[in-house]
Amino acid sequence: MQAEPVFHASNGASVRRPVLQGRQPVAAIWFPGGLFGITERKLRILDSWRVGARLYAFADGDLLRYASSEEMDTEGMKGWPLRNDDGVLCSAVLEPVETAHLPLADVRLVVGGNIVSLKFSEGKVVDPGEWLHVGDYALIDTYDCRATLPPPEMEVPQGMPDVREVLGPAVPSSSPEREGFLRAMQARGAAGDKGSSSGMAGGGRGGLVSSVLTGLLFGGLAAVLGALGIGGRGGNAQQGSGALKQHAWGDEVAPRQTQRPSQRWRSWLAKLAMTTRLSGLLGRQHAAYLQRMIEMFESGKLDEALRHAIPLGGDTDSLGQAFGTPQARSDLSLSQHLRQAPSVNYGESVDDYLRKLYRQSFQKLDREGRIEEAVFILAELLQSRQEALDYLEKHGRFKQAADLALAWDRPSDVIVRLSCLAGDWRRAIAVARRDGSFANAVLMLEKKYPDPARQLRLAWGETLAAQGRWLEAVDAVWSVDEAREMARQWLLAAEASGGFLAARALVKRAALLPDTLDTYAEYLMALRDEPERSEERAALAEALIAIPAKGRTAGLARVIVNAVLEDQAMETGRLDKKALQRLLDLSGDRVLQSDLPNASLPVAKLKPLASLTRCGEWQAPQAGLRAILDAVPLEAGRYLLALGEAGVVVVGKDGESICRFPVPAEHFVIAGSGQVALALVRRSEVWRVTRLDLSLRSVSDLGVIQCDHHARRFDGSNWSVVQGKSLRVLDTTRSLQSVLWQVNDLPGPVHALFSDGNIEQLLIRGADGACEWWRYTLPERRLAGRDDVRLEPEQWPILGRRFEVTRLSLAEPGDGPVVLSYTSHTGARVLPLPVMEWGEVLNLQVYGDWLAIAMRLQDTAAVWFIHMPDGQCKASVTWPLTNGIGLRVEGSRWLAFDQQGRLFALDTDSCASARIAVQ
Repeated sequence: MQAEPVFHASNGASVRRPVLQGRQPVAAIWFPGGLFGITERKLRILDSWRVGARLYAFADGDLLRYASSEEMDTEGMKGWPLRNDDGVLCSAVLEPVETAHLPLADVRLVVGGNIVSLKFSEGKVVDPGEWLHVGDYALIDTYDCRATLPPPEMEVPQGMPDVREVLGPAVPSSSPEREGFLRAMQARGAAGDKGSSSGMAGGGRGGLVSSVLTGLLFGGLAAVLGALGIGGRGGNAQQGSGALKQHAWGDEVAPRQTQRPSQRWRSWLAKLAMTTRLSGLLGRQHAAYLQRMIEMFESGKLDEALRHAIPLGGDTDSLGQAFGTPQARSDLSLSQHLRQAPSVNYGESVDDYLRKLYRQSFQKLDREGRIEEAVFILAELLQSRQEALDYLEKHGRFKQAADLALAWDRPSDVIVRLSCLAGDWRRAIAVARRDGSFANAVLMLEKKYPDPARQLRLAWGETLAAQGRWLEAVDAVWSVDEAREMARQWLLAAEASGGFLAARALVKRAALLPDTLDTYAEYLMALRDEPERSEERAALAEALIAIPAKGRTAGLARVIVNAVLEDQAMETGRLDKKALQRLLDLSGDRVLQSDLPNASLPVAKLKPLASLTRCGEWQAPQAGLRAILDAVPLEAGRYLLALGEAGVVVVGKDGESICRFPVPAEHFVIAGSGQVALALVRRSEVWRVTRLDLSLRSVSDLGVIQCDHHARRFDGSNWSVVQGKSLRVLDTTRSLQSVLWQVNDLPGPVHALFSDGNIEQLLIRGADGACEWWRYTLPERRLAGRDDVRLEPEQWPILGRRFEVTRLSLAEPGDGPVVLSYTSHTGARVLPLPVMEWGEVLNLQVYGDWLAIAMRLQDTAAVWFIHMPDGQCKASVTWPLTNGIGLRVEGSRWLAFDQQGRLFALDTDSCASARIAVQ
């Protein structure tokens, strides 16, 4: 039986402050028995439990005592908060006069104006673990989660259908002549000629004998010239094209191909053939074949004529003169790719006649309603692929047009538009998301097909919203009446994020909704009057100047214009003279404009770090309590921090916690919008990935993935990862198994991966220090180039935003000056660095014109920011001795951080800095 608590009045006077309010250092929590039932108390105790806590059961309630005090907000707590005042736990701040005659106690509770004194010895220690019954749960052995990783899933099954299947049974079946043609081509042994005459025609024993002789002569020469590099990759365009043929695209997205230059060895051989007796033999063969083919067209034998017809130049460039004997087609199937091939040159007059003949045949087939054969003439003979798609669309063959557009790798907006018309929305949205082609496709649909355009707009808006691009999402769907409510919710999400985005959302709302000024009057007054919110005012002013709907936003301009002028005068603004004048004009405040002095308007004076003539010096902040494993700068002086198993936190410029996410994180992948991020944590050989929505403050567990490298930036949905020799783009709005695009046959393991909104770069390892440097343009992901680079053992390979690979090495300190040498595709430079104390390099990063180096010295550490164009150190941050300093850059904002909770921020555009100790 528990001892009854003893009540002691405080000298007959009521306690002056009977409860704790605001934020307090809470050392314990009291759960009154009369206020909470037993079950309710247990739930509240478990919810408030901390590691190292102890629970005491008394007659009138339970006391949960923490191992140490923790700063908490007393509003809405699960019980009564208690402070630790000189070793006594108190539920109120008691004054000496109120405790003068009280006996010794461990706990003092203020109940109805009286003070109840308790001792720990009067209570019973309880283990809450006994309340948790786990007997009904089976013990399951742990397992290697790599074995359960599902395979990647393409948005649409891989492997394109044969084009003959697209056109249907109207296309004739294969002919036996095809096999004979393939055997003759294999006999040549020249890789450049293997596809040259797949569209040619011919026949007879003489033609075959001539083909073999020609193959022996010119195939042998081609092989020799190829070995000498004359017919090879020509730089490396041929290898680049070959690699692209193996790309696998989600939603039946066909591989893209680079255009190869005309093969010079073919022109050389053509000139050689003209000077030899073989020239006459080739001429007679082609002339005889040409005559037979024309007779077939003129006599109306179109089925046979089309099988023997010679393709003319069109959408694709020729590789040069073909030397093989023409062969008949096996069928009228269309090529799946706009593959470059050799062509036969008969002269302009013959080409013009053939083009006219083909056109006449096309018109005849069109009149007869033979659409598939007519498409064949446009696509294969005239090589007019887009005209073929337009023809199919005209006849309502949307499905065939969409399939062929994808197979031929037409522009993305064309594929999206035709897929929408065909009703294949999964493919249309996948291609649009992959290549960012929503806008053009919507414009192409709206005039003639408003319903599909409206549906595509909705998908566009949802994609932008998933990427954290809330205001762009509103613009995308606002013209659709039924989407207005969804757009309003997106505006609210942008406003909830606070900072710059909230200010821009207010301008967007004012342009769209007339009640904005009245609804947000309190917010606007606070924004106008609070001096520390100058950056938000500047963001609001910039958005006002940029928006087209000037009339509806003039009221906002009048509210903030005076405060913005004051910010400019105090040098806390950021508007230039032209922008400030436009804001004044927008406000329409003639009295204010007349009161302004005749002198020039106050202009923001930004001081770029590169303009400093002497090295700026900063000190690292004091140590904090939380280890920072990664950090990303956000807008309005906020920072996203990865604290390992302690979770993710967003802190302000003073280090105060703004919001927390209870997910482990070691690395971040940040979206361009700054409103979405992926949090990664290592689990053995896999990564656990969590998607964070910073505006809505929500999390989504995406599961685990195995990868060797990953991009540190993404567009909010499409994320690039590398595993082995595969490069994949994952749709993170769905799952880690949803693949939009991939390359499965990279020439080697990837050494480095860099991606931003314009380009994606890979450094692929080769033998003996040789590497290949690949560049893909974004968002279309077309291979822009491949180059060979070489890395020495002492060099760091770095990919930067200047679309270059930098090989950087630091000379060992010695008698001479320390130099920085770096090489890129633009050339090599050697820069002498200022006299500095050098030690062990802990970390380094190159971005734009800047090189940041974190170095451990003899008894301290430092971070240096070196301006690479002149080799000068413009900023130095003295750091306590440590084993590691992290570096991160987003635009002009650089961060340095360590596992002792220090965070230093520096903006190279303005020299603005911040020093934060994370608690």
